[in-house]
Amino acid sequence: MPQDFVLLGVAPDQVEEGYGWIEPGSVEEARATRSVQRFWEKPDPVTMHALLSRGVLWNTFVCVAWAPTVWNMVRQVAPDVYAAFADIRQALSSADATQVIERVYATVQSVNFSSDVCEPLVSHLRVLPVPDVGWSDWGSVQRICASLERMGKLDECLARLRHHKGTDPIAFPLSHQRKPSVSLC
Repeated sequence: MPQDFVLLGVAPDQVEEGYGWIEPGSVEEARATRSVQRFWEKPDPVTMHALLSRGVLWNTFVCVAWAPTVWNMVRQVAPDVYAAFADIRQALSSADATQVIERVYATVQSVNFSSDVCEPLVSHLRVLPVPDVGWSDWGSVQRICASLERMGKLDECLARLRHHKGTDPIAFPLSHQRKPSVSLC
């Protein structure tokens, strides 16, 4: 439905810090997406182990939603932010648009969309479980290297980086299976 905020969720293969988690509802006839029972933004390790054992999905934060849906969600949990951006919208065609935008951005409160909007508004969320496609957040050098290693491209990538940069990249241990450390810039 147009009022839903749909997130892609992938089945985790391990406990991973830094990811959000989505607990899907029951399968519904004739719908590929599922309701969301609960949303956790970066839970603690004990909670992550419990979520992994229950088959809860990782949040990819790849999403589909109509803009009015997103703005309605923000309006419900952060009305000051909503009002500030309404001021910008109203000022866009005026001569003082730049000043209004600068004032709003200088004073508007910070809102984390995952923890401040999605967690309290799970009734607006749907999740589309995605089959194993090799998804990775790539939020760290270690995750990038692990993906490249799974694809059999890590050594080639490192060789190209060394050749391109002409220097050794920063060293870090890739995994417990590899004794020497691997470098990446």
